[in-house]
Amino acid sequence: MKKAFNILAIGITFLLITGLLFSYLSVSISPEKVWVLAFFGLIYPYLLFANLLSFLYWSIKKKRLAILVLFVILLGWNHLNNYVRISGGLLGESVREHFEYHCVDDDCVCARAGSSDHKGWHSA
Repeated sequence: MKKAFNILAIGITFLLITGLLFSYLSVSISPEKVWVLAFFGLIYPYLLFANLLSFLYWSIKKKRLAILVLFVILLGWNHLNNYVRISGGLLGESVREHFEYHCVDDDCVCARAGSSDHKGWHSA
């Protein structure tokens, strides 16, 4: 029974790794060409979480498969960084560095810091 569970866990791990790799590809391949990859892009956070759980499981079992899972997770570090902005400071500080806000009465204009035209988002 234990051997059957390990075989099943290995199979699930390889499916999770494949799904995570497909989600990395979904950014660079148009959905017009391969529409299925768009779904993998949508479930990226769930695949990442499942792969992290898989990494923890294989780390506890002290199997080398944990190294493969970690490698695939780290392979998509830029994808993760684009999905969730990871910076040294608070999110508010990061936003303030990149945007300038100009408010006159109830009309606020947001523009990128350093841009000369200040044509940004308007909100009333």
